[in-house]
Amino acid sequence: MFSRNSKEPVVITFGELFMMLALTGALMVLFFPKARIEQGIETEKSNYDLTLVYLKSIAHAYPNDPQNWLRLLDAELSMGKTEAAQQIFAQLKRFPDIDKSSLDYMGYKLLKTRYFQTAEAWRKEELRALLARKLEEFISSDESSLWLIARQEATELQMPQLVFAALKKRITRGKMADPEDVAALLRLAPALHRKSEALTLAETALRQSGDRRIYMLLKKECLAAEDYAACARISRLCYERCGDAEAFLDAAKYLFWAKKPKEAHALLRSGEARFLHDPQTAQKIIRLYLANGMTAEAHRYTLRLLEADRVLP
Repeated sequence: MFSRNSKEPVVITFGELFMMLALTGALMVLFFPKARIEQGIETEKSNYDLTLVYLKSIAHAYPNDPQNWLRLLDAELSMGKTEAAQQIFAQLKRFPDIDKSSLDYMGYKLLKTRYFQTAEAWRKEELRALLARKLEEFISSDESSLWLIARQEATELQMPQLVFAALKKRITRGKMADPEDVAALLRLAPALHRKSEALTLAETALRQSGDRRIYMLLKKECLAAEDYAACARISRLCYERCGDAEAFLDAAKYLFWAKKPKEAHALLRSGEARFLHDPQTAQKIIRLYLANGMTAEAHRYTLRLLEADRVLP
């Protein structure tokens, strides 16, 4: 726009710009369905001012939907606007049916934003203690999604004891132990002087899930420590839990290595019949007998194999 009395352009004011953006948002609310607006927000994330206009328009157009206010709160925090976020957070508490986990997380995120905005060391330390307390609440809750959030946030904030606690909760209380959680726990444990506890937790996870990936993690740890009795124990546990042939052979081998030949022999005798029609595993059983001086047992089992294959009458 140009003035009639001057060749210089008239610069639009911030107020006028805001009104234009607000009008755009209002028109979107009027003429576009809610789903279309939300789709527009996803494509406009690089323009935070416009995104806020969209979200405010949606929240005021559909004020009884708490998800709209949660999205607006999240956007305000992404822009570091803690005062506006605090006001929205206070309003959200009036919704009786709002998801408590979502509300708890947004309260944590508000606190975290203030933490990163604070420059004073004493205040930062104070907020850090509050963040740690909030993460402890997440871990002690019965909501599994909060355990994952606690793990991720404690990792970002470099709170290893809380990372360990969150992993422990996920492994012991989750529906199924995640091998990646077990691996992370085992990596973290030495620095915290909690390796023994981590191994016990990993073994519990193996007992519950029978997941071969957890077995391989445990076996690696036990072999590194040259604890062959422990290797035999977790191998036998894996075999009993899921019938894994390799774990069966490992259990017998590690019992021999742990100088427990009677236990190894008893294990082989108790399970060898299961592999009469598994030539590869059967041959390895024979080799284990021979390698440990049990030639008579190797001969006996070879005859059983021949009978099972009807080579001998």
